[in-house]
Amino acid sequence: MKKNLLIILASLRVNGNSTLIARELEKGFLSSGETMAGTVRVVELNILPCTGCLKCNKTGKCESRHDRWEDFLSRYKKASHIVIASPIYFHYLPGGFKILLDRFRSQIQIKMTETGLIHIPRWVMKKQYAFIFTLGDRSDHDAGPAIKILSFIAKLFGAEDEDITVLIGRGLAIRKQVSLSQNRLENLYKKLALPPKMAAADYKFNRTLLQQAYELGTTWAGDLHAD
Repeated sequence: MKKNLLIILASLRVNGNSTLIARELEKGFLSSGETMAGTVRVVELNILPCTGCLKCNKTGKCESRHDRWEDFLSRYKKASHIVIASPIYFHYLPGGFKILLDRFRSQIQIKMTETGLIHIPRWVMKKQYAFIFTLGDRSDHDAGPAIKILSFIAKLFGAEDEDITVLIGRGLAIRKQVSLSQNRLENLYKKLALPPKMAAADYKFNRTLLQQAYELGTTWAGDLHAD
């Protein structure tokens, strides 16, 4: 049985930096010829926001029936490997993607106790996850809150620490920057009033990041052969 990769693109840009990194992972995953992959662009789903009605706590289903949430959830459950690729906008995930994450509330029963909340998932499925983030900052710090919420959700539905890989692109200002040559990076940095000498190290970092994504895909594909 072929394993199934689902790539969730949170960026509003077509072929943005996070998307390009995810595509490298996809290439590696498909290199074995015994795998398949699909892509979801969050901006195209038109997912409605959670209204906080809490009916799902009893029924296990979201009462919002006029969008593509159920279709998305079905694809998510069927996938053996999940890639979530997102830029960090103003220190967090893009708004449309946060709306999508909120809808996972319908898949969790929550009980209130004297000491806090107990989260009970309605299903548990073993999956491999890759979280890909792209930042303008040169520190990974801004990705922290996004890593925390996505890891929480993944672990709630059955993932362990070893099932989650995080890849982060840093110092990215324009679309496709992660794929630029060293010379084009130097020209870009001049326009941004940044030292052009930074381009050599950044080019090397970006190439390594893209290679890491590709190799993760091939590793996932290789793991399939060991099953």
